[in-house]
Formats: sequence, structure tokens, C-alpha cells
Amino acid sequence: MSFFEKLGKDIEEWGKKSKDVIGTSADIVEKKSKQVVEITKLKYNRTKLENEKQNQLLELGQIIYKGYVDENLNEESATNICQKIKGIDREIEKLTLDIDSLSKK
Repeated sequence: MSFFEKLGKDIEEWGKKSKDVIGTSADIVEKKSKQVVEITKLKYNRTKLENEKQNQLLELGQIIYKGYVDENLNEESATNICQKIKGIDREIEKLTLDIDSLSKK
């Protein structure tokens, strides 16, 4: 085998190996990109829930203050809001766990 034939084969093998490495790298980049998008969506949803929780807390404070001023606390309304807040907290916790799980991959 001449020098040029060997060189040609070496270049061909190098090309095949490079193609495999590039393909694998592209797969990794694609997977990580999808992961980043999913984490971003989860964080956005968590932020929306945190804002909703703040709104519920403000409403709860208004109900309690109005009840204090009027000397007639509407316990049912306060309890309903507290239950909503508790549900939001559970959803936030689940999203946080999902985010942590995806981040570790």
C-alpha cells in the first residue's frame, strides 16, 4: 500500500470518527436544550403560583382586618383562602421537586 493510499484510508477513518463524535455532541446539545426549556417552563409556572399565593395572602389579610374593624370575622372566607394557599404551596413544592430532578440530570 502506497503512502497516499494509507493517507487516504486514515483520512476516511478520521472522517467517520469525527462524524460519530459530532453526531453524539449534537444529541447531547439537543437533549440539554430540551431540558433547559422544560426547566424554564416549570420555573415560570412556579413564579405564577408564588404570585397567586401573594394575592391570596393579601386577600386573607384584608378579610381579617375588615373582620377586626367590624368586629365580625368571616371565618369561612378566611378558611377557604387558607385552603387555597395550602394547595398552592403543595403545587409550588411539586414544581420545585420537578425542577431539582431535571437539574440533576
